[in-house]
Amino acid sequence: MSAQEVNDFFDTYVYGFILTDVEREIAFAKQGLEIEGDNRFYSGGGNFLCALGLLCYTEFMGAIYLGTFNKPSRTLFDAFFHLMGPGYKAFDERLSEKGLSVYKVFRCKMVHEYFIKESGVISMVSGNVHHHLTIEGDEFTLEPGATSSYMGPAQQGIGILRDGRYFFVVEQYYKDFVETCCKVHNEILSRPNPSIPKG
Repeated sequence: MSAQEVNDFFDTYVYGFILTDVEREIAFAKQGLEIEGDNRFYSGGGNFLCALGLLCYTEFMGAIYLGTFNKPSRTLFDAFFHLMGPGYKAFDERLSEKGLSVYKVFRCKMVHEYFIKESGVISMVSGNVHHHLTIEGDEFTLEPGATSSYMGPAQQGIGILRDGRYFFVVEQYYKDFVETCCKVHNEILSRPNPSIPKG
């Protein structure tokens, strides 16, 4: 495979289809437009679908990074997730102390059982309020009187609150995902024989 074929793959599938789908939903959420459906009005973007998609894309990009789809799904997921930054890896390691992982708590539970393991909240963009949780840039707080507050680096899109609830912020996870896709793209191009694995 040539470097141009690798570039074409990233331009079409990663920067094209994958990133465009999530970007569009974030843009819808930020616009706050209300769209009339057959039976009701809709506003915002698909926060759950974007979170689910990004978690699945994390596994897919792990296969691209490792150059194979012939490894366990968790291995593929972890390979990319841990590249997304030290806060992501540290959060996964913190979960492993409890016999859990981001793969189990978020990816598997959402794919197979719809919900994040235990209690959790998914926010599309910073500043949204869900279940009394406000996410404003680097600050994660609950309404007055509540005892929960954010634990861990606020720069990442996934984490846990002091009260044990998990959170996923689509916009921040997306930004870190994009940056990591670019790193993986460049890493593949720097290899002696750059290639994309066949699924």
